[in-house]
Amino acid sequence: MPCSDYYAFHRRGTDGGYLAELVATVRASIAALPASPQLADVLLAAARRSAEAQLQIHALTATGREQLERWARSQSSDAPERWRELLAGAASSVLCLHALIAAAADPRSTHAQGAQTDQAYLWISALPTILDSLIDSTRDARSGQAGYVALYESSEALSSGLRQATRTAIEHAQAAQHAAHHVMTLVGVLAYYGSAPTASDEPARRAIEATARQLRPLIGPTLAVMRTWRLAKRIARRRAQAPTASRGRVP
Repeated sequence: MPCSDYYAFHRRGTDGGYLAELVATVRASIAALPASPQLADVLLAAARRSAEAQLQIHALTATGREQLERWARSQSSDAPERWRELLAGAASSVLCLHALIAAAADPRSTHAQGAQTDQAYLWISALPTILDSLIDSTRDARSGQAGYVALYESSEALSSGLRQATRTAIEHAQAAQHAAHHVMTLVGVLAYYGSAPTASDEPARRAIEATARQLRPLIGPTLAVMRTWRLAKRIARRRAQAPTASRGRVP
């Protein structure tokens, strides 16, 4: 049964029962995983954290930065000065859920291991939120939009926060079960955004380069792979857009 009316504040009102059935199916599937009982409260906390962070961020224009910061600081009582990075991680905590669901499929997973995995991915999740806004900052500025990086007072504060989040993510990932996999996920996140064309623009370039230094030597070949992948995509797109004759085909 659904917890509430999911369309109570939506003008559409209903979807013929699709969302309620989807929720029930996901719940049943997760509950059937062998380590689900051990990780249930960690999964629930991660899902709640992600939803609340998304609500707070999307309500920013209506409620103001003060409320957003207050909520983020309440979630980071051990390190209130790092509320921006923890908010960024909470906003992308769907990565935590993916990792925890994978852990729940292993009957050997314990509650303590699940909590450690959740912490590792909370900090790993900070990177996509910050980096996505960082590489789009020039475009956002032209369009008059304030991206996530606008929460930082300066590019130096942003770079410092990103480096600290990466360092903390590495520490938690190395302490978690299947450490190598988690570290490689972190490296992949940075390589994905670091290989974007706008990653060479300032201030993105300096922040990404400073962060990447913490992930050597893995980041070098991973960046090369991602840049090659992006180049292949651009070539394929150009070929698809080129006139038929230029591709050596006879009409």
